Amino acid sequence: METIKIVHVEDCPSDSELIVSEIKQNEINIDYTRVTTEDELMNALNKEYPDIILADYQLPNYNGKKALKTCASLYPDIPFIVISGTLGEERAVELLKYGASDYILKQNLTRLVPAIKYALNQKKLVLDNRKAEIKLMQSERKYRNIFETIQDVFCRTDLTGKILVISPSIYRLTGYTHSEMLNKNILALYEDQEVFNKKMELLKKQGEIWDFETVSKCKDGAHKYISINAHLFYDDKDQPCGIESIVRDISTRKKVEKELIAAKERAEESDRLKSAFLANISHEIRTPMNGIMGFANLLKDNSLEGKDKRLYLGMIQESGDRMLNLIDQIIYISKIDAGEAHLNLSTFNLNKYIKQLFLFFSLMAKKKGLELFYHQAHKDDLAMICTDKEKLDTILINLLTNALKYTHEGKVEYGYRKIDDSIEFFVEDTGIGIAKEQQQVIFNRFYQVEQDYSRKYEGAGLGLSICKAYIDMLDGHISVKSDLGKGAEFFFSIPNLTKTLSRKSEVIV
Repeated sequence: METIKIVHVEDCPSDSELIVSEIKQNEINIDYTRVTTEDELMNALNKEYPDIILADYQLPNYNGKKALKTCASLYPDIPFIVISGTLGEERAVELLKYGASDYILKQNLTRLVPAIKYALNQKKLVLDNRKAEIKLMQSERKYRNIFETIQDVFCRTDLTGKILVISPSIYRLTGYTHSEMLNKNILALYEDQEVFNKKMELLKKQGEIWDFETVSKCKDGAHKYISINAHLFYDDKDQPCGIESIVRDISTRKKVEKELIAAKERAEESDRLKSAFLANISHEIRTPMNGIMGFANLLKDNSLEGKDKRLYLGMIQESGDRMLNLIDQIIYISKIDAGEAHLNLSTFNLNKYIKQLFLFFSLMAKKKGLELFYHQAHKDDLAMICTDKEKLDTILINLLTNALKYTHEGKVEYGYRKIDDSIEFFVEDTGIGIAKEQQQVIFNRFYQVEQDYSRKYEGAGLGLSICKAYIDMLDGHISVKSDLGKGAEFFFSIPNLTKTLSRKSEVIV
């Protein structure tokens, strides 16, 4: 046994020697201090914390009862044993009531050592229990903090779905507070009851589930994607009595997955369209080149009449124009990709420009037997516009060319109208029209309504994508209205920058 530190309140040296002898006879090492007054007792206690206090009940200027009250108040963990020559039963009960560990009669010191050992063992048990309680409190506090701060939601339900325990993080996931969900049925958070039933079937069959994905309803009516890890827990009879689950919000992950899938589909579509473009570009180059080479060879015939020569020269001119248009489109799209397409603003008369387009396209319309009409919203003196004329020219020429190309009978109309500080242009035809499902993709590069090699219409599939890119540069918007077989109407609006253009840079056309 380790050395026991004892403070003994005793005025009689002989009694002290008897008590020390009794303890040492039991082969116990002690560090013994005898005091006779309250001051000496307090000094001893302050100097070194003893393992146990022994006290005579009656001293000349002090007594064991008073010492017991002081020690019980200041040092309640130190065992206190009263030793007295005579001690009635009533006083003994009173001392035990005030906190004494035991009382010993001097004529029966054989009880002293067992009493000391018992008191020290009780002290150890109390301290051990206290340490265990502190550790338990710390552990509970630690796990409570984890429980309350985890981002995932911990949930325990019975087999019917009634929520028995749920972490406060349910608020971040659904908008419901901990108190709102407690004792409610977890089914309230499921968008589809069949999904809940499926989860229960898997749990009954497997005992656990991992990364079970579904959709959760939120308090505000929104929906979030969640992933559930869950297992059954069992009662004392090894029967399933409930479910413990960890629920994680995977809405961001699902959004990223969708974006990746969409990006993959766009990339695949882009590759497909580029492949179609490369397959068609050879046709678009070869056809006019064959025309140029063929009619050039025919012109070598010296016997040709002037009428035939003019016809062949016209065909060569037409083929050359077609090739030049293709090259221009490739240059335009390359400049847009390289960021080298810049705005060059000028102010010009819109009515005059609309008439110029009519003169340019009227012959093409006449050749196809189509009527061509234009509309002007203002008189000439009010028809001034400030924009990039070259880009507007490219946009309208592409739209009018398409309208005439895809229209076999009827008419083509174009014009403009003023809407607040913007000008809205339109090109309308009675041609083949565009299917609803294609109206969102016709502005993509290399896309054409007819993608197969047997298509009836020439073109590289770049015109509308160039139009959209230029309209975006002009801070405008383009849209289409059409039904298959009933023609199409393209609208695009661009701001009229007349008010913002410096007078020094104005160019009147």
